[in-house]
Amino acid sequence: GRGRIGGRTREQVWRERIGAVLRASGLNETMTYAFGDPQDPERSRMPLPADESPVELLNPMSVEQAVLRRSLLPGLLRTVSVNQRRGVADVHLYEVGAVFSTVDGRKQPKERLMVGGVLAGAWHPPAWNEPAVPLDFFDGKGVLENLFRELGIERFKVRAADLAWLQPGRSAEVLAGGEVV
Repeated sequence: GRGRIGGRTREQVWRERIGAVLRASGLNETMTYAFGDPQDPERSRMPLPADESPVELLNPMSVEQAVLRRSLLPGLLRTVSVNQRRGVADVHLYEVGAVFSTVDGRKQPKERLMVGGVLAGAWHPPAWNEPAVPLDFFDGKGVLENLFRELGIERFKVRAADLAWLQPGRSAEVLAGGEVV
């Protein structure tokens, strides 16, 4: 109506800011389905917490899309896999999207906005004057440092962690404010 000025919600402002930083860091945005495979937690070895259960759909499109996702990771890894099977070795992606979980006693699923990213291959293909340098842990850490700096998160820590779903001896957790993020 007249006399009203539209604006972005707080969530829209944060999404835009996060996206701008990750794109400036060399990642491309992707959007994966919010529907997931009930076997994703088992395949990725990311078990559900004891008090959570998957959010099952009443009328799924397929068996592979019978639940709402609880993590962005399976969709991002599927995207890397599809790209690499088609000859795209260098994949740098991020996604900002909702994940869902249920808690005993709650009628509606809990929805949280998450940010996830994957880096595979190298930043660029080999050129006549420069070889392709494979991406490593420090490339990912650099992207996180850019993101946290731009979001005003000054105190964060990356520490070694042995997680069942990551390669032993080559995995880490990121902490901000004493909490694993």
